[in-house]
Amino acid sequence: MRDPHRRTPTARRTRTAAGGRGGFTLLEVLVALVILSFVVLGAQASITALMVRDVSWQEQRARATQIAMDRVHAIQSDPVYGSIKDTYEEEGTEIEGGYLRDTHFAVTDFDDGTEYLTVTVTVGGRSLPRPVTRTTVIASP
Repeated sequence: MRDPHRRTPTARRTRTAAGGRGGFTLLEVLVALVILSFVVLGAQASITALMVRDVSWQEQRARATQIAMDRVHAIQSDPVYGSIKDTYEEEGTEIEGGYLRDTHFAVTDFDDGTEYLTVTVTVGGRSLPRPVTRTTVIASP
């Protein structure tokens, strides 16, 4: 007589395929983890590259801003107002680090005899997507 609790090989495979005691083997889990780690490392590498590029661009922009502000401060501290324009006007002056600096003046005369100089300093460079501009106004004494 046949034991009713005994399973046949076909019944065992059907139960495993249906999800009874089936699952992933250790090898399958390890392979999945290796693939996942490659995906995560690739994403991390691209994010790191973007961050490094952004930090480099910010450093270049900060340096260009400092060059422009140094020029503005030098012009503001010049005690001889009458010769400021002749002394400081420039175009395409090369600055250490691969920067180009332009300094332009616009004179505004008022009816009361007051004169204002609008000073615009622009610093650009190879690595800057757009130049840095600083403007100030100096009144005649």
